[in-house]
Amino acid sequence: MNATLHIELTAPQSVNGKRAGYQSLWLLVRLVYARRYEAASDVVRLAELRQQFTDARTLRMFVSRAFRDFAQWGVLVGWGEDAQADPRFLNQDKRSQGPFWLPAEEAATISCEVQGRPATQAELLRFLDVKRKPEPAAAMPAVLPPDYWIALASAQQQLREGRLLASLGSGEARRDGALAGFKLAARAAGNRLQHALAALGEAQVWRRLDDLESARHTLAQLRRMLREGGADEGGYLDAMEQILSAWCAYSERDLALTEALLSAMRHAEPRASVVRHHPRIRFEWNNLMALVKRAHALGQGERSPRHAAASEA
Repeated sequence: MNATLHIELTAPQSVNGKRAGYQSLWLLVRLVYARRYEAASDVVRLAELRQQFTDARTLRMFVSRAFRDFAQWGVLVGWGEDAQADPRFLNQDKRSQGPFWLPAEEAATISCEVQGRPATQAELLRFLDVKRKPEPAAAMPAVLPPDYWIALASAQQQLREGRLLASLGSGEARRDGALAGFKLAARAAGNRLQHALAALGEAQVWRRLDDLESARHTLAQLRRMLREGGADEGGYLDAMEQILSAWCAYSERDLALTEALLSAMRHAEPRASVVRHHPRIRFEWNNLMALVKRAHALGQGERSPRHAAASEA
């Protein structure tokens, strides 16, 4: 069994008595907290790191430095959607994409301390600058079927307002955010159509958060629902799945794929009819196609338009 790693949370922060970089230490403590107290979702996603460290030059550098520190401290941290994988065999080329997680056996060897004594949960939250522990999904009250539409409408409103993630305040300041809202709606869904609508909303949130891997994963689930059950509203869900797939391509500066996806929608029924006659789909299609043509005109085919796209759709 590995020796215990002692993390001192009070300033100056240290690991086994040696000064430690704050950002790397914060991420490790956040992973410990997720493992111990957030069993329903024991991963830390890039979106949370962006929210916590808005001044970080790039997340890729942040993650690289953190994993270098983890190696020096003798801690194995995993990444990717499969939190049961063995971190020793993961593809490092995908490490910067997250999400990140701490194996249970690693967490058991880490002791977070305040002036030499074990830190309480409240002290961990104070170090992480979290005023209130996020409620695990398992602790949330059961959702009755009629609540589906309330949850979906609330999540859509949060999405329109740009409130994508849960705020970690308390009382009136606390908001669940669009992502949590669509997941809540999915749990309340009573049929395949309701599941598909919630998946569409979740994919929109992931795309807006620039987490393209999660967006594509959710869109794949949506495609499977549409293929297996035919759940759709006059072709709206199928068309929006194509629009969001095109947005993901545009966010990765793949203008050729973006244009190909949009052009295919105009030349294949029933999508072509949906583009012509559905106001929302027509707006989204024309908006994105205009951005593609603008990028071509400005010679931006080799430069990422991700920042220009962040506030769209």
